[in-house]
Amino acid sequence: MEKKRLTTTVAAVALLGALAVGGTLAYLTDTETKTNNFTIAKDVDIDLTETKWNPDVTPDPDDSSDAGTKNTVPNALIDKNPVVVNKGDENIVTFVEVRSPKAMITTQKGGSPDKQELFFFGTGTQTKLTANAFNVTDSDSNGKNWVLLDADDTDDDYVVYLFGYNSVVAGSGSTESVFDYVYLKNYISSDSNPDAAKIIVTAYAIQADNLYDTDNSSISTTSLSDAATLKKIFATYKADAVTTTSGGASGSSADPATP
Repeated sequence: MEKKRLTTTVAAVALLGALAVGGTLAYLTDTETKTNNFTIAKDVDIDLTETKWNPDVTPDPDDSSDAGTKNTVPNALIDKNPVVVNKGDENIVTFVEVRSPKAMITTQKGGSPDKQELFFFGTGTQTKLTANAFNVTDSDSNGKNWVLLDADDTDDDYVVYLFGYNSVVAGSGSTESVFDYVYLKNYISSDSNPDAAKIIVTAYAIQADNLYDTDNSSISTTSLSDAATLKKIFATYKADAVTTTSGGASGSSADPATP
């Protein structure tokens, strides 16, 4: 009987000892938190300026060089220099669309009326023009920075030109002018009486960093002199843009100017 009681006591002590060890077990642990602060970029924000354009000037009848913009007559040379300004902090890729008005006009004595552009666009020193002369780059590296991407003549009322800028525009930077003046053709008569011709210029911009095309392939903006690359970026802009107001959403912006 004593032996049995002793055995039971020992067993009980052994069990208590095991419980004591189990109750004091502890894992070695540690916790550390890092908070990474990200400054989110603001929307792309652009402005379209025309410092030489004055819509309220009436031509001086005693000064043949003063074309003015009201009651404009054929052969008039009119200052107009659209420039895209990056008002934000982000690098941007910029585009400009120029809608050149068409009218049924006769430009030669004894000729027949023809639906054509009313204006030619010029750069540099003003002179009468026989063709458009935009500030576009060419194979001779002429130092000009716009690239002509398209000239669409299918619209009844306008020829639509699309240009892309061949370098990224940094925050607070600006492009060169797309053109510097317009020349109203020396037409003899007009069947459509273009008494309120409008040249519509619209600027577009999209962020230059982390660009992907519509197939989710990365687009490099290191060199923008290639028209194909600029067209791909503009297609991305059109797919992404949800507004036509300056400072548009989704990292893109458009700013129209309608004189």
